[in-house]
Amino acid sequence: MDVNFTGFKNVGSMSVNINNALIAAKNELKLVSSPGNSINTKILNVHLTDDYNGKDLTEFYNTAKKSALGSYLNFVNKDFMHILFLKNKNENTLKGIFVNNSMLDLKDENLSFLSFLAKLLKRIGETPSDQLVVNKNYLGSDDVSKVLVPGYDLRNVITQTFTQESANDVIFKGIAKSVASKNYDNFIKWAHSFDTVNTNVKNMSDILQDTMLDYFKVK
Repeated sequence: MDVNFTGFKNVGSMSVNINNALIAAKNELKLVSSPGNSINTKILNVHLTDDYNGKDLTEFYNTAKKSALGSYLNFVNKDFMHILFLKNKNENTLKGIFVNNSMLDLKDENLSFLSFLAKLLKRIGETPSDQLVVNKNYLGSDDVSKVLVPGYDLRNVITQTFTQESANDVIFKGIAKSVASKNYDNFIKWAHSFDTVNTNVKNMSDILQDTMLDYFKVK
């Protein structure tokens, strides 16, 4: 039996570079890069829990309610927090932060939530592999196929349209085809592996720290 004592579990992540591509289905999440400029997209989805070592789910709700976020409920599961970072490839700071499909602006009203996010990323990045729990039944669920890229069912995209030149395809450029090529199960395992999550989370933590430092310098 998988036992979680961290306040989070079932963490999945992706990091891809895209050009002039659809980030997600909702209009407010569309972003077109300038010519020749690649946009780096970092995605993290976390199943938050309240348990022995952390009340992350409760803290998420309490902090989100006090922020200027719009709708902060996850589009697939109310216990999930989906984080999407956008930045120009050659810049250190963020171009956009989205939490559960809502834009998280850099302003005073959101500082407590940004602090919560920074602490959560740091804790995930410091969690050893044997404590970063991924439930086996979750990897086979409908939730996992729909949550990583908002508006897309990855099971359909990877198994049916991955080899076609389409708008769906471009999201997955930069992911090694040896991992993702028409093999949905391998892709999901890779996206939830310790190495993938650990690398992306540490990078996201550094980017968020740089972004917040820049914000306070301007202030």
